[in-house]
Amino acid sequence: MNKNLSLFSILLFFFFLCSSIFWMAGVSIAQQNPQYNQYMFNPLIVNPAYAGSKEQLSVVALHRSQWIGFEGAPMTQTLAIHAPFRKRSVGLGANIINDKIGPTNNLGILVAYAYRIRVGPGKLSFGLRSGAYNYAFHWNKIDYKDQNEFAGLDTRSNRWIPIFDYGMRYHTNNFYAGFTMANINRPIIRIRDSADSTRFSSVLNRYVNLTAGYAQVVADNVVFRPSIFIKVLKGQRPTVDANASFLLKRNLWLGLSYRTGRTFVAITEYKISAFVSAGYSFDYSLNKLRTFNSGSHEIFISYEVPFKKSRVLSPRYF
Repeated sequence: MNKNLSLFSILLFFFFLCSSIFWMAGVSIAQQNPQYNQYMFNPLIVNPAYAGSKEQLSVVALHRSQWIGFEGAPMTQTLAIHAPFRKRSVGLGANIINDKIGPTNNLGILVAYAYRIRVGPGKLSFGLRSGAYNYAFHWNKIDYKDQNEFAGLDTRSNRWIPIFDYGMRYHTNNFYAGFTMANINRPIIRIRDSADSTRFSSVLNRYVNLTAGYAQVVADNVVFRPSIFIKVLKGQRPTVDANASFLLKRNLWLGLSYRTGRTFVAITEYKISAFVSAGYSFDYSLNKLRTFNSGSHEIFISYEVPFKKSRVLSPRYF
């Protein structure tokens, strides 16, 4: 029975993976979503199936300032919290996301549910996430070529829209792979004027995130951990973020990433105590944007508390 269940779970994983990619055939270019360098230290933000998989209470706060010196550049803050429940087979989590780009400010409040089953040496997780985004538009901060475009619009508009994501993830102590389908419902943001007629509209289209990573002990107190993050959008080339990191003496991560678009990223994480870790990354683009900004900064701090009955039988790197 267990073997049949394991085989069924693996087949189901690949079915959803393939169906998600083929589903992209009906997707057009999506609105830009927040970008993160340190996805490997905050997986819940990209995949709801990660909820509870740390086997402990986990809280991560992150701030990103992108393209320093570029007027209206993106600035993002996120808070992620999750923990396992019901004999560790269920994970619950929440994300709060505040993303500011130019005249827009987007606030997301999302909750995640994950269910895990053992498959071979690891666990396979199925995750769902739902919630809402508040999209705020500051129309008076836009320079209009034709001022009549602003006529009839309030100075500030707010719209709440529902969001639904799903994901799957398989992990062992030293390996993980997963994918996420975001914006399943393809919500539409409509802005109406004083005459209650639609003036502007935007669709948040579906996209797929693919992630994978592996950890290998290469010497005493040295662990090599490569990882990859791929974002798939219809009508665009996939965005690929490849990272190579080293763990030194179990408390310091040092790594480098390359992201398509000729962007290089330096990443570090330091374990301050048994419960607290902090990280920083700096990315710099060698494309045309380099003449308009001085790079991007990202910092995070995490707090993790094991449950009383938790026992770590072997090191976990993810």
